[in-house]
Amino acid sequence: MFQCKKSKSNIKINVKIITYGEIMFRNRNINNQGSYQSDKLRALRVVIGTVLLTVISSATFAKERTANIDNADEIQTWATDGVTTKIIFPSGTYVLSKRLVITNDNLKLIGDGKTRTVLKLNQLDKALIDAQGESISVKDMTLNANNNLKQFGEPIFKFNKTKGHRFERVLFKKSEQFGISGAVGYGLDGLHVSHCEFVDINGIVINLLNRNTEKRNGILVTSIDKVLVEHSLFKQGYSVGITLDAGNDRRNESIVDGKKVGRRYTESVDMSDSVFRNNTFEKTTKFHIAGVQAKGFKISGNTFAGMTDNAASGSNSLHFEQFTKNVKIYNNTFDMSDSVSKAYPYISFAGTEGHKRVSQKLASDTYKNWTYYYEGSNERRADTSCAASGDTNKNCKRDVHAYGPRDIYIAGNTFNSSSKISKYLQVHEGENIQIGIEKNSTVNLNAFKGGNNATKKISFGGHDEGTCNVSIVAGQGIIDSNVSIAKVDFELPACKIAKPIVIGS
Repeated sequence: MFQCKKSKSNIKINVKIITYGEIMFRNRNINNQGSYQSDKLRALRVVIGTVLLTVISSATFAKERTANIDNADEIQTWATDGVTTKIIFPSGTYVLSKRLVITNDNLKLIGDGKTRTVLKLNQLDKALIDAQGESISVKDMTLNANNNLKQFGEPIFKFNKTKGHRFERVLFKKSEQFGISGAVGYGLDGLHVSHCEFVDINGIVINLLNRNTEKRNGILVTSIDKVLVEHSLFKQGYSVGITLDAGNDRRNESIVDGKKVGRRYTESVDMSDSVFRNNTFEKTTKFHIAGVQAKGFKISGNTFAGMTDNAASGSNSLHFEQFTKNVKIYNNTFDMSDSVSKAYPYISFAGTEGHKRVSQKLASDTYKNWTYYYEGSNERRADTSCAASGDTNKNCKRDVHAYGPRDIYIAGNTFNSSSKISKYLQVHEGENIQIGIEKNSTVNLNAFKGGNNATKKISFGGHDEGTCNVSIVAGQGIIDSNVSIAKVDFELPACKIAKPIVIGS
């Protein structure tokens, strides 16, 4: 019997010797010929050979390397050799003439400090790091794309259909596109970001999931592994800090008028209780955190600085659409500069279908049977000016009650006053919106600062059935006159009749 024991310094092999005579005795046929089983002897030789190969393999496995600042090509080789598990980067700038492709699983890239070790891309490419192996860990370094990512969606770090990557004390720098993203249609399963900094990222900083079912060969995504983004700094200039664009409505089902047509297949992608906590979001040109068709996540302890002076219309700090469910928004601080050119909401939840529809029935509960043109960009979008008549006009943006937010808990937040706040909170087609109460029923009051008794701080809208089943706890600076409730225009009665909106209880 063979036993192999591996230590950090050497390999010990304990071998129990079986004598030739014992082999002959154990494998003797009980017959008059007294012959021996030569096949079992061959089997023993195979076992011995296997052990020797295993020992040799163990001796060469789990290599740790130290990078040479003058030999970046060596780094490229190590990252794909199948045996390197750690690369240590002493202080300095390591210039990469092409993206660093990593196929080794569990590879650790360890620098000497967030600004002392720099990996810098000096040519146009599709990423700085292309992660094709699983569970890569990057610590204590700068990843500088040097503005060499030009095509839409190209990220500094790419999850290339892989999972479980971690970043600690990493500075992501100079991307005209994205910071961290995946292959189109795939999520960032198990992403962990801690004490990182994102500087000069012009597009989306962290793109958790980009909807496109067809790019996944029709495979639906119903959940992604838990994501944690904590204690990190998002410097001013990005369009979206974190996005959860989890729609799954882009699988080709038919052709109409020469265009691909699909339908909605999954209402919400489960984010598996992902957490975004204790981060600082400086001013954004669009959204700090945004989501579509995502459920099961928590936003807590963050600071949101509002919009840049040139932010686009429709921008806000937290922006969620279609089938947003089970969201906890706790103990965050919201600010907005008085210098911005337009007024924006702090938090916006929508329950709208903004695509042109190919098929539709009149009743409000038939959305599952609708089909849509989904190729292209603005040409497939419905008219945003006619939502109140969108129930019959396929080219109109349509409020759909079933699309609206559900089970939203907003507690312990500070909404600071500003002359450029249109609403502190606006909700369309929502149900079970708890304001000042955590999911576990703990009362945790928000502070809606500024304004007076006539200021409309909160709006509940929607043209289908509207918003209902709302509780706004007393003592938060909200009274009846601070809340606007829109009328319902579509064919079903307002849901607030059966499920009231209660203010100051």
